[in-house]
Amino acid sequence: MRLSKDYQYQILCEDAQMRSFILGVLSHQGINARKIRVKNYPCGDGCGEAFVKREFPKEVKILRSTGYNKKVLIVCTDADNLSVNERKRILMTGLEDEQSCRDLSGEQIIIWVPKREIETWIYFLRGEDVDIERSYRHSGNPVRCREEAKVFSLYCQGIKDIDCKNVISLEDAKAEYTRVCELQRERS
Repeated sequence: MRLSKDYQYQILCEDAQMRSFILGVLSHQGINARKIRVKNYPCGDGCGEAFVKREFPKEVKILRSTGYNKKVLIVCTDADNLSVNERKRILMTGLEDEQSCRDLSGEQIIIWVPKREIETWIYFLRGEDVDIERSYRHSGNPVRCREEAKVFSLYCQGIKDIDCKNVISLEDAKAEYTRVCELQRERS
């Protein structure tokens, strides 16, 4: 199952490494770059996690106000020392009212929360042994991750089987991906 090429994709993420990874996934899915918008994190404006938490409610409001006219919001934020569900819960607290805090399962919002950080996924998808308690963060420029994004894309599509017992946040990410693909199919 692939993401639809007929949709617009808005990316909200913490840093250049996440952006590179997500763009690689969308590129492998055949999504044209003109259909992708990235909300860039302004360097020097606090931490990336705070940026995503601050901008998430705004992006959800914009998405909902357009009636989901073939738009998908992809949010990526590191779990760091928290669990995936704890990080999602923190993200959801930024939504203003009960209506906004409703279950997102029927909405075209993908929330990926790598445990510990996106670099953990990248190293794991390269075939390396990883420890989710260890930091793999790059120093300086983001690492190239086109092949790892392709492996993740194939995994999400069900084409490639990956034993994710050491990096279970990948299973959650695949579930988010599959849910939105099914919504797209229902609405087409």
